[in-house]
Amino acid sequence: MRARTRQTRQISGALAILAALTAGAALTAPPARGQTPGAQYYTGLHLGQHSRETWPASVDFGGARADGALELARAGHGGAILGRQGESTRLELEYQRGRIKLERITLAAISETSSASSHYATAMLNAYWQPRLTGELSAFAGLGVGWASVTLPEASFSNGCHCFGPARKRGSAWQWRLGAEYRLAPQHAVFLAWTRLRLPGPHADGTPSASYRAQHFNAASLGYRYLF
Repeated sequence: MRARTRQTRQISGALAILAALTAGAALTAPPARGQTPGAQYYTGLHLGQHSRETWPASVDFGGARADGALELARAGHGGAILGRQGESTRLELEYQRGRIKLERITLAAISETSSASSHYATAMLNAYWQPRLTGELSAFAGLGVGWASVTLPEASFSNGCHCFGPARKRGSAWQWRLGAEYRLAPQHAVFLAWTRLRLPGPHADGTPSASYRAQHFNAASLGYRYLF
């Protein structure tokens, strides 16, 4: 109950911040595209990797529970974006997809290497503040909220225990993002970004069943934007 209340507060706070950023974007980028030289539409993509992570789990053997975890290796992470930019704000839609690469499984005192993979995908609405630093260089910081679909692979121990069944969850997600961008030309820009992404925790049915907590991923990526 406490975890659910804390999650609700986090999402409510994220929505409040996003609403404030969106209001700022609306003020600096009005609909009259032709009357506002600083307002432009853009599209782009970014590619990179997310960090190594440990995804905790609770495994239920029909009444007896044991704590476990999936050890995840670094893996690919990327996204596609479409948005509108004002003088110092941006508002965009983003689709992201990342690979989940299993490296080791742990249950109580047992730990073994494992090899399997799956993926996650998100659809986000992002709002950014993007002040110019000097010349063609600018920084950006923002928040995104949206929806995610997460799939975790099945993983078994060498003794035959299928302790971590295939798990899936769809639910709310949010992210923070910081970065720097360099404008190569009026219509072309490249950027480096760091993303802190929160995904919902999946559940694996069956006996034993496995429940996973909500998980954070850190991702670094290199991106490109085309303005039109």
